[in-house]
Amino acid sequence: GGAAPRAAKNAGASAAGLSPGQLVAFSKDGKAQMLGLVTAPNGKAQWFVVDTRGHKSSVPPKAASLVLPGGSYTPDDLERFAAAAAGADASLLEIAWAIAAEDDSGGGGGTAGAALSLPELAALLYDADGAMEQWTTFWLLQQDRVYFKQSVRGAADGGRGWEIAWLEAGSGKSGLAYQARSPDAVKAAQEVLEQERRKEEERAAFAAAAAAARGTAAGDKPGWEAWVAGPFGARVKAIKELALSGLHGCSAAAAELAKDSLALLGVKSDPPALAWALLADLGAARLHDPLPLLRAGARLDFEADVEAAAQAIAAAPPPDPDAAMRRDLTHLRVFTVDDAGTTEVDDGLSIEQLPSGDVKLWVHVADPTRWLQPGSVVDAEARARTRTLYLPFGSIPMFPAVLAEGAFSLRAAEDGADAASAPACCALSVGATLAGDGSLSGYEVVPSFVKVTNRLTYDEADADIALGPEGCAHEDLQSIYQAARLRKAWRAARGAIDIDLPEAKFEVPSEDLASARPSITITPLSQWESAARVMVAELMILAGEAAGDFGRRRGLPLPFRGQEAPLLPDEAVLAALPDGPCRGYALRRCMTRSVMEPAAVPHASLALDAYVQVTSPIRRYSDMLAHWNIKAALREEAPPFGAAQLASILAAAGETGRELGRAENEAHPHRPAQTYKYWAAEFMRQRLGESFEATVLGMFRPEAGLAAILLEPLGLETITKLPWTAAPGERILVSVVDSDTSSGFYRLSFEGELDSPLRRERLAAAEAAEAAAAAAAEEALGSEEGGSSGGWEMAGSSSEPSSGGGGEGGSEVDSEMEAIWAAVEAKQQQDDEQGGEGGEINGSGGGAGERGGAKGSTVAAAAAAAAVGLLATAADVSAAALDHAVAHGLT
Repeated sequence: GGAAPRAAKNAGASAAGLSPGQLVAFSKDGKAQMLGLVTAPNGKAQWFVVDTRGHKSSVPPKAASLVLPGGSYTPDDLERFAAAAAGADASLLEIAWAIAAEDDSGGGGGTAGAALSLPELAALLYDADGAMEQWTTFWLLQQDRVYFKQSVRGAADGGRGWEIAWLEAGSGKSGLAYQARSPDAVKAAQEVLEQERRKEEERAAFAAAAAAARGTAAGDKPGWEAWVAGPFGARVKAIKELALSGLHGCSAAAAELAKDSLALLGVKSDPPALAWALLADLGAARLHDPLPLLRAGARLDFEADVEAAAQAIAAAPPPDPDAAMRRDLTHLRVFTVDDAGTTEVDDGLSIEQLPSGDVKLWVHVADPTRWLQPGSVVDAEARARTRTLYLPFGSIPMFPAVLAEGAFSLRAAEDGADAASAPACCALSVGATLAGDGSLSGYEVVPSFVKVTNRLTYDEADADIALGPEGCAHEDLQSIYQAARLRKAWRAARGAIDIDLPEAKFEVPSEDLASARPSITITPLSQWESAARVMVAELMILAGEAAGDFGRRRGLPLPFRGQEAPLLPDEAVLAALPDGPCRGYALRRCMTRSVMEPAAVPHASLALDAYVQVTSPIRRYSDMLAHWNIKAALREEAPPFGAAQLASILAAAGETGRELGRAENEAHPHRPAQTYKYWAAEFMRQRLGESFEATVLGMFRPEAGLAAILLEPLGLETITKLPWTAAPGERILVSVVDSDTSSGFYRLSFEGELDSPLRRERLAAAEAAEAAAAAAAEEALGSEEGGSSGGWEMAGSSSEPSSGGGGEGGSEVDSEMEAIWAAVEAKQQQDDEQGGEGGEINGSGGGAGERGGAKGSTVAAAAAAAAVGLLATAADVSAAALDHAVAHGLT
């Protein structure tokens, strides 16, 4: 350094100005102090400064916090000074601090000793106060957060724990001033640094552990329990909270920790959307867990206190409130008929020969209210859950398994044991006698003991029923089935509406939930094709009618289920539709929304004056409410739930149900639609490019060419774009072109028509219409007196559907795919809200106007529409969404 006077050495840059060849400390954009070489002025108020990286910056003189003594420095000097600072021994500051702190001439406020100027500190450290020593000292002080602090407060420098200040001119002092911290302040600062060091070590260790887990095979990754029990439990919990609740739903602390954790692993954009996938990558979650349900608050397990309460009930049953009137029905043969994997058995069937020669049908229902009191811990949890949710890979039960599969369930004898060894189970039994036409002629409702003698699957029951009375193994089952058929015919005569649409049954092995490509099986399941399912459904409806009448006659508040009569199409219109799914689709779109009321209301589609669901109390909380009030009436006690309280509970349960996911339709109220949409989209994602045969159910939006179709091999109902107004029952081939599991939507493209009687009829009608039109045109043109007034021209007509709007054809619209997806879903939701099984339906002719670039009307479609009275519906969808629908075959 030079030998300039002290005052010149530290003259403030803002006071003395700058000149070429000077070395200065400056900050750019609030960042750390840098060493720079002043090269030239930049206008009147700025100077060009080159830093140690060779970057040129334009800075005002006031931005230079330190001007080193001397001048005529070169880039080599800049590099030399920077190297000296980089190699400085930071431990020298501790020695300087120890010396400075011994001076008792100043201090206070966390400091010790007198304030020292930069040259004085440089001399203390290096026995010299030249330019290089000052810069090296300045550099060390910039890094220091322990030993020294700025003695005069000024502008903060980037949060680095120290400040720079220039004293006012004429104060008798010049330059920067520093003061040693007190021993207590030094200790506190060292503790802060140690905490930060440990934090950085923990961050680095988490990043390393995460990298190791992500590189491990799926079956060998540490699971959720291992992560939570380990040193990074707080981090994975925070990531899970962020994934389920989003940035605004989780606590601030969890959000910060989760974002920090995700940033360490390279996730910087949209952390909530990627948080669950990252947990799955770590092994702390399963990739295909039902995230929408978890976000809605559904728990896959039970809290410890609920499990403990359930265990206590099972181990020490409370007194039976109905012991005095519980009837022994263990002499009856009881059949339970369920799916093969059912573990919660909540209903069984019997038939009893009466002395009069008549028969009594019995529906035995599991009796959880024998074990539970309203308001108990287990009851409160069941009320919060409202129902058991059935998923492709299992279920989320309403009750802990120790009760749902144990004490509450109608259990049969152990496999291989004699049926007589079956336990006596508590039940609420409904005994009913039928009149000759199938109507309910009498009934009784009694708490009971029953023994399950025959546990069958639907397939086993179907096989036995198919053998008939002469060849079957269970004559009682045949008699129950015949009674069910009689009941079904009686309800049909009263106007009951059966909707024959198949259900898509999804099955996913639970062990595949962590797999990137889980195995998914989808099979069509039709209740009306299974005699056993028809039998069980009719007997459950019979029990519901008896319970409804029981409550209605007594004015007893119960969760009555009702439905207003729908406005059905003309019989001729329905008769023109193919029987089965096409007619079922049309009927479903007519259905009104079902309701639950504490007083009796008619149920139009079941053709009953009063109806209360009572046959599934293990999986449906409203059935529990009915049991409590019915049994109180049998004991001649006041009902535990009055009308107002019952209505309040039902309303809350309905809101919870909507939060868990809108049900697919009234026939399957325990299957969350969003979860099944996810699995349908995942199924299609694995089959991009594959083709499926489908049946047209009806036109969803005829003006946009959107048709409801049934993928026959799967039983999946969906929407796609067709290039003509198709008639219900026509068969087509579609292929999968896109799938988005996050939204649950997939897109199909029309590939072509398949042969069917309807197609042949349509083509024949079109040919006839064209021939007639051609003949009429020829006659008009050939007339000498008609001139041009009688002529007409058919534009764009064809015996084949126009191809301009099909699949990926048609004009492109600059619109996101989600727009039409949202529009289609909104229409479907509108239908569901108008009617539990569908919305309005209007009869209309079809097939005119442009369809995705196809000009004119298709005569074939028009003729077919007129012939069968195509059923159509209208919905409010934005023009952009409709244009997009015209251009693309969308689901």
